[in-house]
Amino acid sequence: MSKRGKRKSSEAIPVAPAAPVAAAGISRNTLILAILLLLAAIIPELPAVNGAFQWDDEWHIVTNRNLVDAAGLGRAWAEPESNLAQNYYPLTITIFWVEYQLFGLASTVPFHMMNLLFHGVVVILLWRLLVNLKAPWAFLVALLFAMHPMVVDSVAYISELKTLLSSGLYIAAILLYLRWRERGSWHAFAWMIIAFIAAMFAKPIACTLPATLLLLEYLECGRISLRPLYAIVPITIIAGMLAILFMYLEHSHVGASGPDFAFSAAARVLIAGRATVFYVVKMVAPVSLLAVYPRWAIDATDPLQYVYPLVVVVVVGVLFALRRRIGRGPFVLALMFVVILSPALGFINFFPMLYSFVSDHYAYLALAPFLVLVVMAMHAAAHRFAAAAENKLQIAVAIVAAMVLLPLTFVQASYWQTETSLWEHTVAGNPDSWVAHANLALAYRKENDRFEDCIRQARIALEKRPQNAASWANIGIAELQLNRPDRAVAALTQGLALRDNDAISWANLALAYMRLNDFNNATEAGRHAAQLDPRSGQTWLILAASYLQLQQFDRAEEAARKAVECAPTNPLAHANLAQALQHQSKFKAAADEYQATLSLMQENPAIRLQFARCLAASGNRDAAIQQYRQILAEAPEFQTARQDLDGLLRQSP
Repeated sequence: MSKRGKRKSSEAIPVAPAAPVAAAGISRNTLILAILLLLAAIIPELPAVNGAFQWDDEWHIVTNRNLVDAAGLGRAWAEPESNLAQNYYPLTITIFWVEYQLFGLASTVPFHMMNLLFHGVVVILLWRLLVNLKAPWAFLVALLFAMHPMVVDSVAYISELKTLLSSGLYIAAILLYLRWRERGSWHAFAWMIIAFIAAMFAKPIACTLPATLLLLEYLECGRISLRPLYAIVPITIIAGMLAILFMYLEHSHVGASGPDFAFSAAARVLIAGRATVFYVVKMVAPVSLLAVYPRWAIDATDPLQYVYPLVVVVVVGVLFALRRRIGRGPFVLALMFVVILSPALGFINFFPMLYSFVSDHYAYLALAPFLVLVVMAMHAAAHRFAAAAENKLQIAVAIVAAMVLLPLTFVQASYWQTETSLWEHTVAGNPDSWVAHANLALAYRKENDRFEDCIRQARIALEKRPQNAASWANIGIAELQLNRPDRAVAALTQGLALRDNDAISWANLALAYMRLNDFNNATEAGRHAAQLDPRSGQTWLILAASYLQLQQFDRAEEAARKAVECAPTNPLAHANLAQALQHQSKFKAAADEYQATLSLMQENPAIRLQFARCLAASGNRDAAIQQYRQILAEAPEFQTARQDLDGLLRQSP
């Protein structure tokens, strides 16, 4: 091929560095376009900005005690298994820790706004990367990425901050790599390594960066030279080490092991092929998007299932064969799309494979090379048939795309407003999903007036997956709320037979036994719960109340002190401790706890009566008289308080 031909083949998507930024700084046009992209990223997602905590948000944020104090932040980094039922995302947990410390859990808005901000940053970084690579119609690509309905799952779902954060750092690392290649800046090289490590600590899907950089090198030069390996080799080693840790935790801690994950090599190829085709279809036609998609039945003996991986191989192979005619760009982009998706294509086990092989947030970053490929084809057609109007066509396509995507994304984001709306939509689109029914049951249970609906949905989930312990837990807790403790005991016992490490189920079982006045079984269940989760104030509170009923006042005191330590603002914890102390004739300490109880709750004459009695028993007669008079001022018909006061007044001072 002639030199001229070689230039043409590389001009499909050039990767020559952009011209140096002017000393004056960012141009006005650049700033305006960046603001437009930021608005395009934020506006379609606004229906979800006040949306509830969903699904894994419970583990990542709501019940994550690593967010409570500085020691928890240290655990998030130093103890990979400290984040219950989740993998190792210490940088993401750090952002959640900051949000929790600043805003608490009273509102989800700050958490959603942080996701929106990071999504906007990713969009702008993507745009600048494409400009740097001289990709055609870079702004249009970024606009489509910003508004595509498939990104809703990553933006509206608070827990997927990890995907947004990792993706932004991933793109930043590429930009720094290109700066190092262009200018030989070892300062940029160092920051590239830091950005990559941070991306891995946000979410280990960033492990594909070395392969992406190799593809960019091939795109530019048609070969891999020695110099880029100085950057690629160290990050490959880092990626490998952290990926091994991730896979270990996913297997041993999160639970991605057992018969449900025992796929043959052929089955994993079938999963990967079908998932890749699935994502392409959804990106082209982003309708019927769900939080959980159907889990395909994989059969390595079915010849038809091999069509999916065959299609992927043929498309990539054809683009490779045509690289001299159409340029290396399409081949590189198609392969990059698969590479970025690869950690979530089923080659390694990850827990969500239990109920689905695909999810929109797995494809968040992979959407970028796909859109570049699509827009590149549009640009090539425009250049061929209407070269003089290329810019006008880009604007026209952007306007049409915005008009189409905005309502689709707006509607998709609206499903994330409440847990009920999300899972009702998912059940409607995927009625055979046991996890969707289980999550809908949980949503109904949280509404506090739909316990029967909760039980119905949980039973549907159990029909589809009988070994689903969480659904038994939902049934048990709902039965307890309906004041049917016998049924609650039966359901919770069923669930614990399937999964005996569920502290919440043990605690609720203890409460159900208390309602049945079976305090011996209540204390046994409570001890199991406390052993599994020793920082649960509610569990210690149940134990203390059970020990009080059994008149084991020393054990009641011990449990109540644990309850106060875990939940110092819970008045019932102080009240139980006060009762335990009072029964042991520790009147002064009991009076202190009754006083703490009254400071944390609305006026309660019964509690104040015990406070007055402890004051009197500890020799503080005047203070006791004052408390009795306060009771009678609030409740003059309280005869017990009047009799106690009369008796105290008859005594000699």
